Order: sequence, then structure tokens, then C-alpha cells
Amino acid sequence: MGATLTVEDLNATLDDRWEHGTVTAVTAERIGVEHGFSGTVHLLEVETGTGRHRLVAKSEDVARTQRATDFRSRYEDSLTGLIPRSYGSRVDDVATGLLLMEDLTGCRQGDVLVAIGAAEAKNLVDVLREIHTVTWMGEVAPRPDVADWRHTALADLWDDERWRSTVERARSRYPANFTPSTVERLHLMHTEVPAAIDILRDGPVVFAHMDPHLDNTMWRRDGSPILLDWSNATVAPPTYDLAQLLIGLALDRNGALEPEMVIESYRVGSPFGQGLVASTRAAMRLFLRGMVGFMGKHDAPDAHPRLLRTRDRAAADLSAFLTWLDGDE
Repeated sequence: MGATLTVEDLNATLDDRWEHGTVTAVTAERIGVEHGFSGTVHLLEVETGTGRHRLVAKSEDVARTQRATDFRSRYEDSLTGLIPRSYGSRVDDVATGLLLMEDLTGCRQGDVLVAIGAAEAKNLVDVLREIHTVTWMGEVAPRPDVADWRHTALADLWDDERWRSTVERARSRYPANFTPSTVERLHLMHTEVPAAIDILRDGPVVFAHMDPHLDNTMWRRDGSPILLDWSNATVAPPTYDLAQLLIGLALDRNGALEPEMVIESYRVGSPFGQGLVASTRAAMRLFLRGMVGFMGKHDAPDAHPRLLRTRDRAAADLSAFLTWLDGDE
């Protein structure tokens, strides 16, 4: 698939949401390489009996395609305008799945390295709250075949040796940011993870995005956002998403909002108000554990320079994240 996507592939995948007829020719351009999207994304220009049209093709492993397809099959009609429209998917290949979506040309790609305004930041909080409210599962247990955070590495406990080696790798790369007091606080955070997992287990679950940073956002000209890349969608506490959004919108150096404003904007109109701050802090502990692992991870030979700059920025802002973690309720 991807650059070798054929007319036959497209016509076999497009469903009745595609209104432009049978595809007779296609050209593909790779997009989104620098933004860290899962899988491989191409902008397609196709010819049909009604003219030339554009759409986006995303190819990746079957498991991720199935996650995105499952999420969309449940909720896409209820989330019109908040996520890209889809035009069909295939997961019949033993190695690769394919998802076809609307082209968002004319919208602005979000960027974790570029500041946004307070109004746009609040709009993104509102979109996340609306998505979570729609996908809230209440007291209904998820189906056994649905990816559930309680059965993934997210809910694993790391032994002391694994954690200390993780911190040491990150410290060796960023000694100025991993000061003795920061390292001490991180080791204390490690001891707090079991209690954090217990808090999250007792709370609500939604179909969470699991990676709602600014790179996964497209902005319309009116400042309203569309949330992209649902290939990691998982039944999880809503505060997994809120903790990451809090970092991007309030706690890093480009933060457009105060942390209290992010949480209060999310709280108003949502069913998740009770214990929201405690749950967000619990989720932040798990998120920061993974972030430290990212800071110490060996570079892939083809790592994009922008990804490395994102990592550098996260290391420089680590102390701000820990300061919020220790704040008052």
C-alpha cells in the first residue's frame, strides 16, 4: 500500500460515504513525515467520472488500523466535525491495514513547537471534552476484543532496576535538566505509580485518543480544531488524554492557558468532574514515566530532527511538569 496504492485497492476500500464514483487514476504524495503520525500517510489525487478529487490514505499495521476503525464505527457519526471523515478501511492484509479519510487541505497543521493562542487552546479542550462525553462508557464494560488500558503496558508496574536505568539514560543525555533534586523527585514518583493506577482503575473510562498533542490537530480558519490520528484509541481514563493536553497547553514554555483553566474548561459540561484533579495527577505520573523513557531512548537512524527538538523541549520543561504534580488540589 502507501506509494504503491492502486486504483483497485482504492475501489475495493471506498465505501458509500465516498460520493464521487469509481476511481480511474491515482497519484500519491507522502505527507506528515515530520509530525510523527503512526503509519504512513499519503495525500491522494484521484480521477473519477465527476472530476479530480483529493483524499488521504493512511497505511499501517493491522492492529492500529483496527483500533481506528473500531473507534470510528462506534462514534464517527456522533463526532462530525471533530475528527476527519472516513471513506472506508481494509484490514484483510496479513501485515498492513488501510484507512481512507477526507483531505483537510485549507486547514493549518498543528505544531507542538509553536505557540497557539488562548482561544484556540480552549477550543481544543472543548473538543476533547465533547469527544470524551460522547465516548464515555458509564457503567458498561468494554467488549473483550476492545483494547483496554488495564491489559496493556500502561498499567504495568516497572521494577526498580528498570526505572533507575531509564532515569540514568535520560540523565546522561540531559544532565542539566536532570538535576539531583529532579532525579530524587522522579524516584519518588516511581513509588507513587501503584496508587496512581488504583485511582485510575476506580474512575470512568472513555475511548481515549492516547496522543492528543498539537501535531495531531488541524485548525480551521475560524480557529476550531479537528483531532487526527486515532490509531492508538483505547478504552482508558479520560485523564490520560487530559494530562497530555495539560502539558501542551499550560505547562510547557508555550502554554497558552493556566493549568486551572484547562481543567475547569474541561470540567464544565462533562460528566467527569468528581476527583478530576486527582485523576489527572495520577495519569500525569504514568505519562511522565513514559516521557522519561522517551528522553533516554536510543535514537533511530532515521529519527526526524523535529522529533529530537521535541524531546529536547520536553526535557527542558520537565521541572515545570513535576512542580504542577506537587501542587495543591
